[in-house]
Amino acid sequence: MRAPLLVTPQAQFDPTRYRWIGTTARETSVAAVWTRGTVVRSIADAMNEEVVFGGTSLATDTGLFPTILNRLIGTRFKVIVGYKSSTDVDLAMERGEVQGKIWTWGSLKSGNTAGWVAQSKVALLAQFGLERARDLPDLPLALDFAKSAEDRQVMELVFAPLALGYPSFMGPGVPPERAEIMRRAFDQTMRDAEFIALMRAQNLVLDPAPGVEVQAIVERLYQMPTSVIERARAYIPPS
Repeated sequence: MRAPLLVTPQAQFDPTRYRWIGTTARETSVAAVWTRGTVVRSIADAMNEEVVFGGTSLATDTGLFPTILNRLIGTRFKVIVGYKSSTDVDLAMERGEVQGKIWTWGSLKSGNTAGWVAQSKVALLAQFGLERARDLPDLPLALDFAKSAEDRQVMELVFAPLALGYPSFMGPGVPPERAEIMRRAFDQTMRDAEFIALMRAQNLVLDPAPGVEVQAIVERLYQMPTSVIERARAYIPPS
């Protein structure tokens, strides 16, 4: 979604011309630390104490998000990338190689790591996205640490894909009335009891947003000042 805005060569399309139908789930990511590996328990702590974060690459959220916080709010995350998978970073934390990681909230609270927060194996420092997750009302939003309005906009541009989550859309040229029919059908599906039960049975996140909301996010991002877009381009390395 943000790739054309950041002039990624492979992204030859204009997201504002698409008809966004909705998303089944808005995603949230969290910065978390292995409690036995560091005394850091907050973003404020991370501004005074170095914390080693593991990731797969600087172009993915695991490497990009802590790097953005270092540059824009002054945290002292030491980002070590090159792990083959997110699971490898989990193992590296348990071995003491790294002290923290960026997770999607859905993945942290499921699978092998499902009990880590409740068992205090990890401590959450902040969450990433445009709004706080419903089940993390007290965890600070990374955006709230921005030191200026422009810094916040840069962070919004970087974190915006999380707000779109897993969207459905129709291509340019689709008549508005046809897209509207699809939007209504999508919204009805998100409220359907059988569909909800199926999502829960598969342990899939269901936190839907309607098409008009997704469309508004896309259009707002593409109306950001040139200075914000250029700064974001400088911070995000090629994939």
